[in-house]
Amino acid sequence: MSRQTVFDGMTKERRRRAPLWDRVKVLVVLVIFFAVLVTYNLNPPFVTLGDAFEIAAGELVGGVLLVLMALEVLRQLHYFVSEHWAAYNHFWAETVFGGTERQTRKRTSDWTRFRIARLFKIMLFLLALGYAVMILNEDVTNPIDGLLAIPRLIGDYAFYIVYFIFVMTLVVSQFIAIFWFLSRGGIDIVFPEDIETRFDSVWGQDHVLDLVKENVAFLEKPDEIEAKGGYIPGGILLWGPPGTGKGEPVSSLLMTPTGPRRMGDLLPGDFVIGSDGLPTRIDQVHLLGERDLYRVRFSDGNSLRVTEDHLWRVTSRNGGTKVLETKQLLGRLTEADGHHRYRIPMVQPVEFEHRPVPLDPYLLGVLLGDGSFRHELRISSQDPEIIESVAALLPDGDSLHHHMGYDYDIVGGRTRSIAKELGLFGRLSHEKLVPEDYLWTSSAARLALLQGLMDSDGTVDQRGGIMFSSTSRALADAVTLLVQSFGGTCTTRERVPTYSYLGEDRGGRLAYEVRIAIGGDSPVFRLARKAQRVVPRTKYLPHRLITDIARDGREEARCIKVTADDHLYVSEGFTVTHNTLMAEAIAGEVGKPFVFVDPGAFIQMFMGVGILKVKRLFRKLRKLSLQHGGVIVFFDEADSLGNRGAGVGGMGMARPGFGNEHMQ
Repeated sequence: MSRQTVFDGMTKERRRRAPLWDRVKVLVVLVIFFAVLVTYNLNPPFVTLGDAFEIAAGELVGGVLLVLMALEVLRQLHYFVSEHWAAYNHFWAETVFGGTERQTRKRTSDWTRFRIARLFKIMLFLLALGYAVMILNEDVTNPIDGLLAIPRLIGDYAFYIVYFIFVMTLVVSQFIAIFWFLSRGGIDIVFPEDIETRFDSVWGQDHVLDLVKENVAFLEKPDEIEAKGGYIPGGILLWGPPGTGKGEPVSSLLMTPTGPRRMGDLLPGDFVIGSDGLPTRIDQVHLLGERDLYRVRFSDGNSLRVTEDHLWRVTSRNGGTKVLETKQLLGRLTEADGHHRYRIPMVQPVEFEHRPVPLDPYLLGVLLGDGSFRHELRISSQDPEIIESVAALLPDGDSLHHHMGYDYDIVGGRTRSIAKELGLFGRLSHEKLVPEDYLWTSSAARLALLQGLMDSDGTVDQRGGIMFSSTSRALADAVTLLVQSFGGTCTTRERVPTYSYLGEDRGGRLAYEVRIAIGGDSPVFRLARKAQRVVPRTKYLPHRLITDIARDGREEARCIKVTADDHLYVSEGFTVTHNTLMAEAIAGEVGKPFVFVDPGAFIQMFMGVGILKVKRLFRKLRKLSLQHGGVIVFFDEADSLGNRGAGVGGMGMARPGFGNEHMQ
């Protein structure tokens, strides 16, 4: 693209046409001010409208306003001609104003011009204040005397001033507080001396890194490039997927297509499970040495040990998504109202490699729930639907024989032999467990097993909530693992049931109740009477809140790079982890401040709060840019401004003067 000299909207071609309101708004304001002066002097029938106009025009302020109105009319005529005559516009934009701008930039720094502009605004404010005092006080004859009279007037009207302030404070203080608190947040600033990340710290984005390095020279020495005739736009947008580099202890378990494996046993070329539930290949393994570890705990009771610089993709309560280090989360886990602030993404249903199993998964689930393995194989159920399913799924040669009531014996011997092979025969109810091959197999088999367990020992409460109850801790843990593998969450509590025997209340065996939250794509019930009572989750989908972070010893740690597009993988407890370093690395390389912006904090606001946050952001960026010669701005999950789905991040390099241009 050919170089363009941009100044106040002018280009080397014809000036872009301005909207009608932009053309007349300054003139309207000046006319209103002058009309106020005329009205102030108007006193019919002694002072007519014409006389009041002459009096106002003869005063200093009125004369200045008339001159400003004339100049504004000339300015708009100049713009009008520029919009229709390219040569005229080119002369003024390139030769006159462009030359003046270049000379000004050579002689003064951006920071100096910024301070001069601020001083000019303060002087205008003081002049307006002095004139207001002059109008309200007959003893004051000019604005300067008005400024000098302010201390005296404050003393004379101190009581009324204090009373007015007190009343106004009572009325509007709560609204001011709400607006102030809502307009804060969404911005984190890291200064160059605090940034240790460099390009060597980033891997997993080699194709993006190569492109970024080509632009670093522009970001490091923009003034030198422009002095030699080059041109650098005020905003450079760098777009790319999140980075990688997860630090976890070698003893941690990562989910692989065949089940969990230790981090320390994984090598390049091995496969782990990605956030989409499918296998993704390990491209690199990096040794981090012995590191301090932190245990991150979640709302469902699950936890994960990671290094302090491990990065998490978290979503706040307002829906904004950002990437934060473990150490950055410390002390920031709860809101002022006590609610937990951050949640992490959930894995999609995991697809492990299929493992052959000797007994149908649904049949095994029902037997573990409603069956007995102690002396004989027997199932007890009042649901004909379950009895029919069990009879149809028994191995060839076996059948159901009605014993009494709701009890049915499994006869034939084949099922009994399989139960012995699986280590289940002879176990009491609280000793039941799920064989390993049934936990780490295909999603279809795992779902059938879960449905068998839930059809037998699962319940649905009046509000549609799902719960599993068992006296076997192993079965409760198995249900938790199965639900988590489908992107759900579980919370487990212990309960001692009571019963009455001969008029005496007695305590039963310790039971475990597992409350389940899972998406509608993975129905946990096959039994019709239970399935129809479940209330599908359409709004409040399963999620994990970060509830606590605490030091948890030292251990050798490693990090891996995976080839998945989003560079996410699934760790123990089916926890999705994330890491992004690219934007911070750019800031570290060029020595500029790094500003992290959470787009979600700027939307879903009311009464203009979002606008206040945006204005505050750009004021801060402009000030940082002028002070440091540029600033790296990182918009994480940029498309969340319009869509709550997963997205990618955008990195912008803002330079002095960027306020009049667009980062797009």
